[in-house]
Amino acid sequence: MTDFSDLFIFNDQDMVKDELDCVAKQNLELFEDSIKVAIVDLEKKYNDHCDEMYKASEELQTIRTAQIKEENKTLECEQECIDSIHQLSDKHQTHYIESYWLNQQLSSLAEMQIINLFKNIEINIKTLIKIAYPKVSHKELYRWDSLVQFFLSKSINVKKLEGYADIINLKDLNNSLKHSGVVSDNIKNIKEFEDFADYNFVNLINFYERIKSIVPEFLSGLANEIKNDLFNFTDEKIIEIANEYKLRMNEDDLKSFIEKLNV
Repeated sequence: MTDFSDLFIFNDQDMVKDELDCVAKQNLELFEDSIKVAIVDLEKKYNDHCDEMYKASEELQTIRTAQIKEENKTLECEQECIDSIHQLSDKHQTHYIESYWLNQQLSSLAEMQIINLFKNIEINIKTLIKIAYPKVSHKELYRWDSLVQFFLSKSINVKKLEGYADIINLKDLNNSLKHSGVVSDNIKNIKEFEDFADYNFVNLINFYERIKSIVPEFLSGLANEIKNDLFNFTDEKIIEIANEYKLRMNEDDLKSFIEKLNV
């Protein structure tokens, strides 16, 4: 039997609705805003090193092509070419190493954004529950499946909410980054990773940029479903509430309850 007791603790529907709407959008971009400047700076450095590495490769190719075409080169010319090749090879290697480590740093920041985003989803969902269903213990809702089942008990099917599949992709990627760091077959079902064997800044940030706008839409949809559960009284729900209180109250209590509802 459904417990409707929580429905009677609210004295201001508008206030509760506003709180639910606010929580659905809370804290989702705080971390991104705090590291945005660092990412832009690292991206610029990374691109600069990649450009220099490309230029060195082009110059090396030009010299090697000229060596093949030219004949009867003097020893001095040959030595010049050798020195240039060594210098360009060193330059290429230096920029390669720098770009590699910058990519690693950017990848780490992208991972942190993804992990933080999913953590905020969990926090926001549990806050929505705390506002709407204050008697529910959060200790029982530490697993995603537990959250899904809880909402089903309130006739809310989160799997039908807009963006749910993307949220599950985010959850799976979050778990992969935190625990294995491996692009598994499951992760390869996500379009940003289907052609990759490893995580890198490009596929991670592309996923994050696509998913970040979906998260508030999903949470807003969930908040709306919660508001419907709390405040949308269909005939079926009213009958269910009435039957529950009829079972719990004697005739005098029922009469008193009805009188007070009519005040």
